[in-house]
Amino acid sequence: MKKHFSSSYRPGFAPILVIGIIAAIVFVALVVFGPWELPGFGQLSQRQIDQAISAAEVQSPTIPPGDSDQDGFSDEVEKWIRTDTADNCADNVKDAAWPPDFNNDKVVNMTDVDLLKPYFGQRVKGDSSKRFDLNADKKINLSDVFQLRNFFDASCPFYFVKVTPEISKINVEWAPAIQTSPETVKIHGVDLTARGYTQCDLTMANDYILERYLEQGSKSFSIDGSNALITPGHKYCVLFTTQKVTSSTKSIFEIPKYNLSAVPSSREIIFNWTPSLQFDPGSLGIYWGDMTASGKTECNSQDDLPTGSFAGALTYDLKVGQSSFTWNSTTTNYSVTPDHKYCTYLFQAVPGGASVVISNFLEVTSLVDPASDLDQDGFSYNVETYIGTDPSDNCADDVNDSAWPPDFNNDKIVDDVDVAVIKDAWNRAEVRFDLNMTGLVDMSDIVLVKSYYGKSCG
Repeated sequence: MKKHFSSSYRPGFAPILVIGIIAAIVFVALVVFGPWELPGFGQLSQRQIDQAISAAEVQSPTIPPGDSDQDGFSDEVEKWIRTDTADNCADNVKDAAWPPDFNNDKVVNMTDVDLLKPYFGQRVKGDSSKRFDLNADKKINLSDVFQLRNFFDASCPFYFVKVTPEISKINVEWAPAIQTSPETVKIHGVDLTARGYTQCDLTMANDYILERYLEQGSKSFSIDGSNALITPGHKYCVLFTTQKVTSSTKSIFEIPKYNLSAVPSSREIIFNWTPSLQFDPGSLGIYWGDMTASGKTECNSQDDLPTGSFAGALTYDLKVGQSSFTWNSTTTNYSVTPDHKYCTYLFQAVPGGASVVISNFLEVTSLVDPASDLDQDGFSYNVETYIGTDPSDNCADDVNDSAWPPDFNNDKIVDDVDVAVIKDAWNRAEVRFDLNMTGLVDMSDIVLVKSYYGKSCG
């Protein structure tokens, strides 16, 4: 076996590196073997160091090329250790079929670990030790321990599961086909997000969303709205059991969310999403929060959303097959305010349960009709954005707040000071005083300011 341990590390770091690796080996050994003394532990070789490094990359087992009986071990390995290449589970205690099941009782457990322990750290010598060389490298070491660990507390026939999640369906495929008699192998599904789990094991038995016997000869199964509740954005776990013992790889995966987008205008927002709604568990809707009115600046989670009068459900009545919704004053109880920023998302609710987010969080800003006067101060949005006054505020809060266009010094009244200022800008390209947007301050600008003379705001 080719070694991947680098020979280029600096000598000054070697003691630290070896100490760290030794600690990892001790931890792994205690997890797998328990608190026993490992043979040869006091004399770590470079080979064992290499194995400890490789051990960090242990993954869920798969069916390798050239595995006729689909038990996770190639025919080449099985011929070496003398298990049956055409049988993936023992028929009796003398039938060596599944490589990690050393005592042929159809379960990998501590009995199998105890059988391997006396040979750990040794080179293969004779047929008796060859049985424990699970990777056929003529050495019984941590590589074999981790092969055993991949199937620990599992039974055979062992099934290798592949999951393809969709928004409203979980497609499950496996190999080999279900071999045992009917009502023997069960498929289980768990909503890890809803239950607060991070791992996938048999301790979740009381929280299965699905528990179903698999038919003999079957190789696939679909979990969908007809047999379980599927929630976009949630993590799930799928595993098989045979007589209450795990008999498959454990698959943890996330259901994709709907992709929400929007086309805004000044008085309405058209929401679109893909794919179209697939499943209705009780209520499907769109939630909104007015970020501008509430002062919120983030739109990444429900915690970021405004509350009270600044937020609400636009609708609870979206239908399966629907892929768009128009928000305006006639379709909902809420009006779109021009030039406001909103945080929105699709939600799914089960009767008697809390609503959950089933799409991305979408930040969308409504547009403004350039000719509209949002703050009703006598000047259009287009003019105010051009001269630099606030189009949504009609009176200055302080001397630095440019809100009302003819009030140049922001003192809330148009008086001699304002008239004098604009006269001084006569025939110059000064945008702040160009109230008619001609490019130069001219007589029409001065006349416009004089029309507000003596008037105040606020």
